Amino acid sequence: MKKQPLLFLLGLLMALPILVIGQNEAGDTFKSESNSGIYGPKKGEFHLGVQDIRLNIYGGGRTYFNFSPRIGYMISDKDLIFADAYFSNLFVSDSYTSFEIGINYRRYLGKHALMPFVQTGIGYGKYSYSSTSHYQGVEDNYIHANLGAGVSYRYKKWSIETGLELEYNQTFSDMVILKPMVGASFSF
Repeated sequence: MKKQPLLFLLGLLMALPILVIGQNEAGDTFKSESNSGIYGPKKGEFHLGVQDIRLNIYGGGRTYFNFSPRIGYMISDKDLIFADAYFSNLFVSDSYTSFEIGINYRRYLGKHALMPFVQTGIGYGKYSYSSTSHYQGVEDNYIHANLGAGVSYRYKKWSIETGLELEYNQTFSDMVILKPMVGASFSF
């Protein structure tokens, strides 16, 4: 379908003003007064992290493993742009595997060790089916979009986070999923 790459490109173009505005903000570093070891995010930092690691074990000996690494850049003291990839069902031979890439925007609210955030993103995904799957031949490229909220705890250069994410996944069934977000990241 030609509309999928067009939608993905439109999402990237929508992020451009955020990138330009964020680069013009003055970056002021802060420390929490209650704990001198806790620092807030700073403009110009890079973030490496994992947003989703799941191991699902089902009856019949099926085990599904999901993994989602990400890399991001703080465009201001409160705004993070990050790219992520999502790998699903990596070790299952008689099922499907999926791979997604996306670009996301996160806004931190507050200047404390425990910071709430909201985020949104858009991306592109692809299913690969086994030769025995009854879905063989079904449209396997899709667009996904998400909207989420959560809270992040930061200690020095490390952060852990949790929250909920609402995801629209334009597969052959047009799924809308409410899923947990659990992650960790390192800033440099």
